Amino acid sequence: MIKADILDSAWILIPATGIGVRAGMPHPKQYLKVNNHSILDHTIQTFKQSGFKNIVVILNAEDNYFQSQAGIHTCIGGETRYLSVAAGLKYIKQKASSKNSWVLVHDAVRPCLDRRDLSKLISHILAAEQNNNSIGGILGKPIADTLKYSPNNTINNTVPRNNLWQALTPQMFKLGTFEQAYENINQLSESEINNITDEAYLIEKLGFKPLIIEADYPNPKLTYPQDIEYIKHLLEKNLC
Repeated sequence: MIKADILDSAWILIPATGIGVRAGMPHPKQYLKVNNHSILDHTIQTFKQSGFKNIVVILNAEDNYFQSQAGIHTCIGGETRYLSVAAGLKYIKQKASSKNSWVLVHDAVRPCLDRRDLSKLISHILAAEQNNNSIGGILGKPIADTLKYSPNNTINNTVPRNNLWQALTPQMFKLGTFEQAYENINQLSESEINNITDEAYLIEKLGFKPLIIEADYPNPKLTYPQDIEYIKHLLEKNLC
């Protein structure tokens, strides 16, 4: 169970600026309908039903699909994910009571986040913080498959999977830590900036070692057309 003070003070950031090219759809993939609700709506509902009071959806400037919802904040993002999250953090900074407020960034197209995993993430991070053992952390899943390195559709070598994890969301850090990480982007090389695919990467670049907490339930991301049926199945059968 998530503590009431976290539900009241934490901020949920949901970047939803993508255009869904890889999913092969004529409209942004977060607006695919399942059970008469969009993927984005399912994602938002996970946090609303958990009791979070502060939810921000980051939208594309040309988004004509999003329908305003009571209690849901919106702001306009940038050309990349990290610029969009930066815009969301700027919005939160104007409204949050403290730089110690927790912020959870979650992909708009991960509608299957199980609330038990959400609670697990938060409780582990708060417990570690009390013991001065963590600056924050993310949900993840240990890699189970054999990994091959193949830059041109032929196998160069097998990558040892020991200690390798798949990074998931939410990714949870304090507002002040996020601000510090985003201010540090100017110190990164072009190749490092091109490698920004999640928020924890920027925290790592500050020299911190975030926690990674194992997810117990499916938390797939809608990226390719073949992901759609699996996510539909999970949502329609209430398996998430």
